[in-house]
Amino acid sequence: MKLTKVRIKNYKCIHDSTEFDIDDITCLVGKNESGKTAVLEALHKFNSFDHSRNFDYQQDYPFVDLEKNEDGVIEATFSLEQEDIEEIERFLTCKCVNTSAPTITLLGGYSNTRSVSKYGFEVDIDGIIKHISTTTGIKINPSMKDSTKIAKD
Repeated sequence: MKLTKVRIKNYKCIHDSTEFDIDDITCLVGKNESGKTAVLEALHKFNSFDHSRNFDYQQDYPFVDLEKNEDGVIEATFSLEQEDIEEIERFLTCKCVNTSAPTITLLGGYSNTRSVSKYGFEVDIDGIIKHISTTTGIKINPSMKDSTKIAKD
């Protein structure tokens, strides 16, 4: 996965960075004390292997009167590479990712957990159901048209 977009909110001096693109080379430009280092620190804490560098509400939350949001500090969008797609399809046991440029967006914050905010790819549900039906021998009622209902059943 490759980081492609970031948005940082309610971290140190950053109220809302708005979403910005990350490329192979990304340059942060701004006056002193404008938040350049805070952006880098937020990215580091979001993906840190050193748990002493986690988000700390008491130390990192801005002093302005804002509503506390445990997981709203950083929203990071990653583009999926071919090996990521292959891993998803290996897990689902069939070729089923239909999007040409798939992405996944993760959310992290003061709870120091990561969660999926949104998936930027589509999965061929009908193909998955057909594959499962074929490989397991489970008969699918042909009168059922809603693939989501079939998947739940």
